[in-house]
Parts: sequence; structure tokens; C-alpha cells
Amino acid sequence: MNDKIKYASVVPLIGGMTIGNKLAFGGDPEFFASYSAFADNEKLLYNYMPEVPRYDIEADDLSEIYGSVDVISAVCPCAGLSMMNASASRGADAPQNQWMFKTADFVLENLRPQVFFGENAPGLYTNLGREVAEKLYEAGKRNGYSFSLIRTNTALHGIPQRRVRTFYFFWNTPTAPLLNYYETPSQHWLEYLKEIPSDATLQESVANKNEEISYVYLKEKLPAEKLFINRSTVEIILNEGLYEDYTDYLQRKGYEEEAKKISYIKAKLDSGKGFWNSFPHLLDKNDPISGPVTGRSMDRLIHPIEHRTFTYREYMHLMGMPHDFQLLDPKKDLNKVAQNVPTCTARDWSLEVKKFLKGELQFSDTDFLRQDNIIRKAEVSKKLKASPVF
Repeated sequence: MNDKIKYASVVPLIGGMTIGNKLAFGGDPEFFASYSAFADNEKLLYNYMPEVPRYDIEADDLSEIYGSVDVISAVCPCAGLSMMNASASRGADAPQNQWMFKTADFVLENLRPQVFFGENAPGLYTNLGREVAEKLYEAGKRNGYSFSLIRTNTALHGIPQRRVRTFYFFWNTPTAPLLNYYETPSQHWLEYLKEIPSDATLQESVANKNEEISYVYLKEKLPAEKLFINRSTVEIILNEGLYEDYTDYLQRKGYEEEAKKISYIKAKLDSGKGFWNSFPHLLDKNDPISGPVTGRSMDRLIHPIEHRTFTYREYMHLMGMPHDFQLLDPKKDLNKVAQNVPTCTARDWSLEVKKFLKGELQFSDTDFLRQDNIIRKAEVSKKLKASPVF
């Protein structure tokens, strides 16, 4: 094939996947194509790559881009398979998953790239996502593509963040290629954050300027060595036997709602039930890998050295975003940073796609393959029903 790989992004969202593609393939994408439902997220990427043509899949004439690129990537919503989704709307029939099916049908039937691949929640690799994976496989089969999944963790790709995700691939070959496994060393996350240049924007903006009540209480009550051990404040309060003392503290301070909250949690735990933990989480400076960047945790992760929540730029760096990438409305846009693909993982699987296009990968003997970059194994996906939940 021609040395230049022509690629495009469909439903790119904020752009981590696209930027990872660019790191592997070189140059900007040929075009973006998406749906109006994602316009608010994608305006950040369009601001960063203003010269790239954009198409509305439902409103524009797209015939001129049919068959025009070698590779297409996508980042369709993943809440339907997310472990963070506590609602009943999960699994194959979840409304959020319809975007994956809709986008796959559009790309495979019309754009016809050599490879179409995307990123989704870790649940796509497990029994939770079995029906979704099988529907995607059938979409590929209808259009002459083989299909594969690979589970991975961002910490294996050079960024010190625990972020388990699934990448899915459609290949224009009868059987799926065997992808290489990655285990790229990374710095301790405290050292990694020091890479941010001093002139980068958004370093003064922290995710939460207000110190939460339980954190204020614990700072007065316990030494730092008992706090920053990778636990939430509520776990520390309960594990240290401080429930009664903390309740008295809240009542003395007049924090009635907080007193009700901790009482409710204690009752839930005493009855053997769980609870949604929205308390501050105190990171351990001795742990070299940070927790995942999620919208629900961004305002409660406490830096163990500087005793504050993370800055906007620190979160962006943990996702591998370029230091000149901007948020147009920082407070509103911060959550979009979490709804993203770390650029390093996108880069590495894009490099595998590049090897495929250059004929450098070996092939499996199946049109439905599952690989696991975390435990280094591959298996035929038609056995998915009998496979374990990881």
C-alpha cells in the first residue's frame, strides 16, 4: 500500500482517539463525520484541528467520502456497558449502545475502510457485553469484515493511570490478525505530572476549590500517614472507629445533612449493603499508578503532596492530551476530558492497524477473536458464552 495512511474519525468526541491516530499515522485526519448529538463534545476537537473538513452524517451528502480512507476510528458512548452505570439500562439493549451499532452499519456499508476500530467500556470484553459484541460481529460479517476485541489498561501504554478499556476492530480480511501486546513502562504519576510545562494553561484551575467536611475533620484528627493510603474519607472514618466522634463533630458544627448522610451509610453497611461513595479519595504517594480519570471522581481526588484536588491540566495530561489543547468553557468542559480515550492507548492500537496495512501482522484462524493485553492471551470469541467474567 501507499506509505501514507489516509484516516478519518467518526464520532471522535473530544479527540483522544484522533490525536492517538495522528501520533501513529502522521498528519491530520482526512475528515470528521458525526451526529449532531455529539456536537458539544466535538467542538473542542474541531477547535484544535480547525482545517479538517467536517460532515454531519444525517444532514450532509457524504457520497464524496465513500471509500476515500484506509482507516476510520470512533468513540461511541459507552455508558450502556460501563460498570459506573448503576441504572437498569445496561447491556445490548441500552440506548447508549445503539450508537455503536448505528455507526458500525454506516461505516461498514458506506465508507468501507480497510479497518474500522473503536474504544469502549471494559464491559464490552466481558459477559456483560456478550450480546453487544455478537451484534457487532454480525454487522462485520454482513459486510465482509472479520472482528476482534482486545482488553487493555492505560498503565500498560506509558501513562500511569489505571484505566481498563476494550478496543474493537473490523478487518477487511476473512480472519482477524493477531495484535502485538504492549507493556510500556511509565513514570510514577507524581513525576509524570511534572512534565506539564510551566506555560501550559489551566494549571491554576482545580476541580474543586472547596474542602469537603470529612476531609477537614480528618486533617484535624489524624496524621497524614494515616490519611493518604489510597482510601476515601468515609472508609478512614469507619475503619479508624471514628463514626461516633465524627457524628458528634457534625452535630456541633450544625452539619445536619452530613450527619444524616454518614448515618445512612453506616446503616447500609451494617445491613450488609453497599453505597455510592462520593466522599473525597486520598491518593497514596507510594502508589505509582493513579486511579482512573472519571467524571464522578474529578472533584474528589486529593493530591497527597499538595493537599488539593487536581488541576484541569493535570487531568488532561493523565489522558495524554497535548499541552496546547484547550477547553473552551473549562468548568463545563472538564467532564468531557473523562469521556475520552487516552492518546497513548489510541496510538498503540493505531500502530497495530498500521502494521496490518503494511502486511506485518500474522493472522489467526478465526473471524471473531478476543485478545487480552492485561494477561496476554488470545481466544476464539465464538466461545464467549462460556468465557469467564474478568
